[in-house]
Amino acid sequence: MNKKTPIENISLSFACDKDWGAMRPCSSGRYCSACDKTVIDFTSKGMNELHQALEKEGQVCGCFLPSQLSDTISPKFFNFNRVAASLLLALGFSAFSRDLQAQAVDNTNSNRSHDKAQSEQLFGIIQATHPVYKHGGEQGMLDFIQKNLQYPFEESINGLVVTSFVIDTTGTVTEPNIVKGLSEEADKEALRVVKLLEFYPSIQDGKKVPVRFTLPVRFYDDRRKKK
Repeated sequence: MNKKTPIENISLSFACDKDWGAMRPCSSGRYCSACDKTVIDFTSKGMNELHQALEKEGQVCGCFLPSQLSDTISPKFFNFNRVAASLLLALGFSAFSRDLQAQAVDNTNSNRSHDKAQSEQLFGIIQATHPVYKHGGEQGMLDFIQKNLQYPFEESINGLVVTSFVIDTTGTVTEPNIVKGLSEEADKEALRVVKLLEFYPSIQDGKKVPVRFTLPVRFYDDRRKKK
């Protein structure tokens, strides 16, 4: 059974300035009387739960940890029709892994540490979700490539293969190609591995949309020698 995939790379149409503490607790989060909306608490939920909510409701207002959001939150609507998501994976390192600590929210017990945690959270209407690797997010994708990348080469090889592909509305990798090659065998191996990846697809305004994704894959000669 796959572990819960953390919520990552969410874009909000705006960051709400309402007082979270003044909202009335409810089963899925808190009710905002100013907007007449339920703000769903996603701080301890996973991508599957987020997608279920978006597919059911279309437009969703949510509460998130800063680590679950994209680096920037636009005050205006974020046009996601042709966005290209890019993630650099350097095998052997985890520079892009996030320490997403599940934070359960107890609506019946409000103490000082709980209030501080809530004050560090952000909430607003979800404009778009970027593609997320289905089996563990960015760290899961890094682990998968580390485990499955093979070194069938006789010669020493060090360098980067840059791949590009479309993540379709089912989360499947389509139209894979090489943007920057390294060698014939390294290019083939990089394409073989990226074709195995599975994603939660991008959702914009409640609809799944295809997104082009750029994924550099690095080869290290010392890893080949250990095989």
